[in-house]
Amino acid sequence: MNPDFFLFDHWAIEQGGALAVRFPLPYADLTHIDPAILDKRMAEHRALEFSHSFEDQIGGQLAAGLLIAGFYEDRWSDEATALNSYMSTSMATLAIKPSTDLLPAP
Repeated sequence: MNPDFFLFDHWAIEQGGALAVRFPLPYADLTHIDPAILDKRMAEHRALEFSHSFEDQIGGQLAAGLLIAGFYEDRWSDEATALNSYMSTSMATLAIKPSTDLLPAP
């Protein structure tokens, strides 16, 4: 998921609200939404959402010794999210753990 997706209040947008930046990043339902809404979602056993920064996502893969071999972005439908007209909503990396044969000797 593109972390920028979480800047917006998608529940408000679905109710006819404006597409406006509402939340700082990184995002977490546990700390960013009204406690009453959070309680309702938890009572309904709905998944809680959160985001990571690009530094955490890609930097974490690199720090773990993985090599980034590919990158892909994708969009949802306009019906799924108003953001589809403005940005890619999903992304994925292809990260490969290199063979120890390729690593320099210590």
